[in-house]
Amino acid sequence: LGFLGPRGKKPGLLGRLALSASRTAPAKLPWTLAVASGKGGTGKTVLASNLATQLCMDGFKVAFFDADLGVANAHLLLGVQAHRSIAQVLGGKISLKEAALPSPFGPWIVPGGSGISDLASLSAHEFLRLARDFRAWEEGMDFLILDCAAGISVQTILFLQAADDLLVVTNPDFTAMTDAYALIKVLHLRDPGMRVHVVVNRVRYQGQEREVFERIQSVCSRFLGKELDFLGGLPDDDEVPRSVGARVPFVVGAPRSGAARSLRRIKERILDLRPAGAGGEPGLRPEGYGERLARALRG
Repeated sequence: LGFLGPRGKKPGLLGRLALSASRTAPAKLPWTLAVASGKGGTGKTVLASNLATQLCMDGFKVAFFDADLGVANAHLLLGVQAHRSIAQVLGGKISLKEAALPSPFGPWIVPGGSGISDLASLSAHEFLRLARDFRAWEEGMDFLILDCAAGISVQTILFLQAADDLLVVTNPDFTAMTDAYALIKVLHLRDPGMRVHVVVNRVRYQGQEREVFERIQSVCSRFLGKELDFLGGLPDDDEVPRSVGARVPFVVGAPRSGAARSLRRIKERILDLRPAGAGGEPGLRPEGYGERLARALRG
């Protein structure tokens, strides 16, 4: 991803912009969790939107960025009419903060745009526009959750690489497990130190989530020497598709369901992951997601 200039040489204009992005004073900036999957259809967006909603219900300020650009639908699950989206930001009409829309369930979401093929392959200039805009939007938030596109495209890997932590959503299907490993492998080769957490969705019997995780962990240990973190599983619950149809997160519409109870347990484990910021104050840190995205662009 070295399209900002060759390594080892003096950076050009884009490179200087990327490098200067990290020269900022510590501020209250969110912990960033990128939610991803190796293939589509794992329930990634449903999990991400419900996690964001549950965090808001617990009193946290949550920014939600739909990074599945061009075919985005997270705003629908959060009950939002997307009269603004990332398309207007990249067109220079509004800022990222101005594009953020309030969900009736708490999160502030920047919709990723739908049916716009150009959004699936951003240029370096467009990525840097986003990187510069993130600071104004994310400052003061507790969490930034990114719902990333499934798979291992260059664009997806860039978004994932700049996050604090990665949450991989898979399910018991063999192809989902195989593609989850492929995603983890690509990210591990780029950043061996990245923390990867796994949630198994659509669990059909007690203990299946642990079985699926152990299969993925076994392959990662053998071929990558990488340890993963198991966050838990979500049951194959009829309340989930009902909530999607109603455009109401199941943690709101069916808070006593098995899916909601499992999601809350996963949320508690996620809260335990957040490190203290600079000077020991949670959330106070020298750089946010935008600065890290600019640095990832430099490659």
